[in-house]
Amino acid sequence: MKRAMLGDVALSVVESENPEYSNEITSNSVELGTDIADHVRQNPISFSISGVVTGENAAEAIARLRKYRNDGTVLRYIGRNVVDNLVIEKLSTTHDNSIRNGFTFDISLKHVRIAKGQQMEIELPNPVKAPPPLKAATKNNGFQYPYQEPPQYDSMDQYYEYLKKEQKKKELIELGNQEERRPMME
Repeated sequence: MKRAMLGDVALSVVESENPEYSNEITSNSVELGTDIADHVRQNPISFSISGVVTGENAAEAIARLRKYRNDGTVLRYIGRNVVDNLVIEKLSTTHDNSIRNGFTFDISLKHVRIAKGQQMEIELPNPVKAPPPLKAATKNNGFQYPYQEPPQYDSMDQYYEYLKKEQKKKELIELGNQEERRPMME
């Protein structure tokens, strides 16, 4: 009788094989509160096995199974089912006094699809020239008086005299603005 194999590890006894096939079905609500399903996608096959490994090579077998899990090695399982492209998702072992020179195991495997990369040359049309940069928008700040450096003063009296003249200028400007706003009487 042939033993079940995972990669190149012989499994003494496989007590159960549990393949699981499932789909993901999208569901979207529509106006009347009911859901419609408009897409079906196959999930990867999940495959779990449990059993026993015994014998002189049990230590080598567990070391190899751990390496497969750590490295993410793509494996083939041969038992009652034959499944290719499996990766160990979970490896659980039990070491107790009920099995001499061996261990029990539970292994969860997942089917993987391997994408193949391909390199191609693509000819692009003549490059499109970039449009000229846009000019910054100018901001209308209204009429601005030219800035004048205030004169230097030898005393505070000269400075106060300057402030009085500036105040009179502002008053005259304001008075002129009020004249323009006054409605014309006929």
